[in-house]
Amino acid sequence: MEKSETRCPSILCIKEIQEYGEGYHGVYPVKDKPDFLSEATLRCERCGGYSNGHIWVHVCVECGVQVKEDELKGLFVPHKCSNCEEALAQEEIKQGNTCFSCKKPKSRCYC
Repeated sequence: MEKSETRCPSILCIKEIQEYGEGYHGVYPVKDKPDFLSEATLRCERCGGYSNGHIWVHVCVECGVQVKEDELKGLFVPHKCSNCEEALAQEEIKQGNTCFSCKKPKSRCYC
C-alpha cells in the first residue's frame, strides 16, 4: 500500500516526526473501515486517526465512540477506547490468553 503525502496533525504525531523523522510516521489509504467511518479515506498508522481528507477524528473501531487524539489504545496502531481495550484485556485474562514470558494479556504483550 502506498504511503500518502498527507500528514496527521495530531500533537503526538507531530512530536514523533520531529523526534524520529518522517520514516517513523505514515498515513495510508483506509482498507477496512467500520460502517460509522464510511467517509474515511486515510488512516494514521501512529495515532489511529481517520481522515476524510479535510478533518481528522479518533474513533474506537469497536464501539464507535469519538475520543481525544491521545486517548486511543492499542499495541502498535491504537484503535480502541480505554473501555474496549480494558474489556479485551480482562477477557484474555479470564480465558488464560496471556504471554508465557511477561504474563500480560496477549493484546498488551510486546515480547
